[in-house]
Amino acid sequence: GILLYELLAGTRPFDLGDKPLSEVEKFICHQTPAKPSQKFSSLSEETKNEIARCRNVSPTGLVQKLSGDLDAIVMKALRIENEARYDSVQQLLDDLKRHKQSRPLIARNDTVRYRFKKFMHRNRR
Repeated sequence: GILLYELLAGTRPFDLGDKPLSEVEKFICHQTPAKPSQKFSSLSEETKNEIARCRNVSPTGLVQKLSGDLDAIVMKALRIENEARYDSVQQLLDDLKRHKQSRPLIARNDTVRYRFKKFMHRNRR
């Protein structure tokens, strides 16, 4: 989850600074990080521009790409409670594949509206 967060948002989910290892463990085990889109949005303009440039997208475009499904996937992978995370790496990969195919995710609340939105996105032409 942390690696995916950094790959997508260009920043780590936790600002650990120079905390000692004992504090780092407590911090990570008890703090829910900001969504990747929110964390990226909070960076300096210079940093956002650099990260977005490396991904061939504008900062606004990157926030749009991260918001929604990708945020949900990353946050499910980073959940504090084991039972709330993906059961396996394969399940995480399957959700990433579903995102790419505009199909409903395991990581999202399964509502009629959400399924309809995904269906419309898949079938627009």
